[in-house]
Amino acid sequence: MKFAHIADVHLGAFRIRELRELNLQAFLAALDICAKEEVDFLIIAGDLFHNPIPDTDIVLQAARALKNLREIGTEVFVTYGSHDFTVKKASMLDILAEAGLVKKAMRYEVEDGRIKLLPVRCGEVEIYAMPGLHGGVEGGYFEH
Repeated sequence: MKFAHIADVHLGAFRIRELRELNLQAFLAALDICAKEEVDFLIIAGDLFHNPIPDTDIVLQAARALKNLREIGTEVFVTYGSHDFTVKKASMLDILAEAGLVKKAMRYEVEDGRIKLLPVRCGEVEIYAMPGLHGGVEGGYFEH
């Protein structure tokens, strides 16, 4: 089994167009490496986008690359980072998951203020992930 892990990509974070483009190209290059190395799954552990509702041109390019990975059989799992998450609206990660391009890895229950992580399976591997919520909302869970 082979997997890759990336985090804090922050697509769309830079105001300067050239930096925004370099950031996107670095992400696309990372996905190309995943494809060439034939990884079984990729975990994107938070902050894929810099905003919950990012620039649609950037989303389109990211979605194409994620689709290419899915088409060759690489599973892509995501967790919310503090920049991906929004309380009042669906985030772009929710939309990508609904479209079947990624799977949300964070599954948990909260009972009496305590968190119980639940697995997401990829073949024989169980993935346990905790979301990073805006403003450190999840912080109290770590005490338990």
